[in-house]
Amino acid sequence: MQTRATASLWAAATVVPTRRTLAAAAVRLPPPRLLHSGSAVSSLLFSDGVGPAVCTLRNTPPAYPARKPPAALATPRRRLLHTFDAQPNLPRLPLPELTDTAARYLRSCSPLQSPEEHERTAAAVSEFLRDGGLGEVAQARLRKLDAEAKGSWLEDIWLRHAYLLYREPSMINVNWFSLLNDHPLLKRSNLRKPTPPGTFTSFQVRRAAELVTSMLRFKAMLDSGKLPADTTKAGPLCMNQYRYMFGVCRVPGAKEDTVYHSFPSPSKHIVVVLYTVTRDSLESKPEAPIGLLTAGDRDIWFEAYEKLVKLTPQNAENLEIIHSSLFVLALDDFSARQNVDTAHQQFFHNFTAVNRWFDKTFQLIVASNGRAGINGE
Repeated sequence: MQTRATASLWAAATVVPTRRTLAAAAVRLPPPRLLHSGSAVSSLLFSDGVGPAVCTLRNTPPAYPARKPPAALATPRRRLLHTFDAQPNLPRLPLPELTDTAARYLRSCSPLQSPEEHERTAAAVSEFLRDGGLGEVAQARLRKLDAEAKGSWLEDIWLRHAYLLYREPSMINVNWFSLLNDHPLLKRSNLRKPTPPGTFTSFQVRRAAELVTSMLRFKAMLDSGKLPADTTKAGPLCMNQYRYMFGVCRVPGAKEDTVYHSFPSPSKHIVVVLYTVTRDSLESKPEAPIGLLTAGDRDIWFEAYEKLVKLTPQNAENLEIIHSSLFVLALDDFSARQNVDTAHQQFFHNFTAVNRWFDKTFQLIVASNGRAGINGE
């Protein structure tokens, strides 16, 4: 559900900051360079009191060193606007005239219809536009909505009907993904010959820690209002979508989903997910990859969600931890080959959709060879 905020999110993820060990602390990985995983080691274990792996962020407020904003975010030859400075003075989204909307509709139908079909469509539009007709009633409702809405008259309509009421799988129909630039220290040999499946690497953990640190710096700028506002030659742009980046999650519902959201997010934790299967098991029995359900039909996911919540109090607590987390960090125990098209699939759906939580606003994903990407809702 992100627009221009996605571009800034991508920019923040590509910054290489000072070395931190947040991710390593979160998953408690041992020191060897090649770290072998066990069977069904998962941060999303919903059974008998086993909770998700949570990285608690103890910098309150974040004690990051002062840094200048990236040059790409500065506004040349203009006074630097802070994040939400221009919001009160932005022009409202105009409400199109009914006749203009009807004319555009007919023009869009014309290439797809035979002359006879277009004639019938034009007749239906004329009936819709007649005095006292349904078109006038609908337009009057939109004018009333526009007068009462604090922001855009379209925002809530679009959010509900394009996203929350849509019951098809989000993973394919809604979510976006991006493959980030490779780390400058990533060896080409690691891309040509991927690490063996079922392993984590120290370079992977380092890349994850750097990405997490960059995201926290970005959040600190956003929360303090010091993130420069997006602008064009015509003036500043709306920054409202940036409020929906951190600590946000889509929650399945009966016929309509809801959005877990608070700005600025008070959360001090992220959720680290890893699901691996090798011959050496660290668990007595495999656990189901619950995150897989977020990739499917929304109504089916809601039914499973309701059962999980009612099954044990621990499940309800785990889900709340996931919903309120700033974002998800997914550590994969394998890496796709060097071919970029194949690598894209790992960050799009991970081939089998495991080791993901597709309802979060965004997930940082780091493969075992250190390649990284983002999947967002």
